[in-house]
Amino acid sequence: MSHSTYGSMMQQQLNLLGAGIDEKQLLQYLSFEAASTMDCLLAEKVKVKRMRTMDAKQASRTLYEASEHDPVFIYARDTPDARDSPFTRRIERLQFAIAAQQWARRKIGLTVNHGRAVVCASVASASPPAPEAEKRGPIDKQVDNIYRLIGRLLNLVGKSKEQRKRFDEVQMKLGKYAEEMLGEDMKKMRSVNALATAPAFQRRGYGGALVDAITELADAEGRSTYLFSSNPINTEFYNSHGFFTLAVVSVGDDNPTWKRPPVLIPLMVRIYGDK
Repeated sequence: MSHSTYGSMMQQQLNLLGAGIDEKQLLQYLSFEAASTMDCLLAEKVKVKRMRTMDAKQASRTLYEASEHDPVFIYARDTPDARDSPFTRRIERLQFAIAAQQWARRKIGLTVNHGRAVVCASVASASPPAPEAEKRGPIDKQVDNIYRLIGRLLNLVGKSKEQRKRFDEVQMKLGKYAEEMLGEDMKKMRSVNALATAPAFQRRGYGGALVDAITELADAEGRSTYLFSSNPINTEFYNSHGFFTLAVVSVGDDNPTWKRPPVLIPLMVRIYGDK
């Protein structure tokens, strides 16, 4: 806050006291001013940057922490044969670390505050290609294949049979549903693959800044954007950033080992040029 702004606020407070405003009213006024000032300060401090390798360690922690209360991850993890141990948790953290490293290497990840909030958004390998895909060569593809192989091995070591089945179910249903609902347009759209903010840094505008950065990039490219919201309570948040619910896919509804209600996953779309 600048000295001039602070001085202006102090003068306003003195004027209120001189006008006979009682203490309770003054406190209400001050609390409103403080909240408004904090919102402005937070908005000014939120800076979205391209994720770098040095951000990946914190980003992996953010992803792991955010996943602990995510309905889709709960469905995939909470199986009768789950092996919840320090070893399996370490494996899962390693998988998140690999994902974050890949986002940084492939230039498809953005971050706020060095990994405290992260987003991954990409475009299918169709025409027109995304800018970040234009410089990818054979070596990049070989590295991708190596990471995929490592991911499969970690799944075999760290996940139970039913957990692997559920993770595969989620991926298969989401992929199939996107193709059916979006058709050929899906290949030209930006896909928000993951968005997470560390619990201690939520409600600071980090997630909104990241979503806006992705949609601004999509607009600059003339693309629409889609995502699957892993938690329906985030629907209003995405609505406020221009997304609407196109359809809802469910998982767990035909799995006899899942004893809770089906997990609902909205498919949300933001249409380019639709104001």
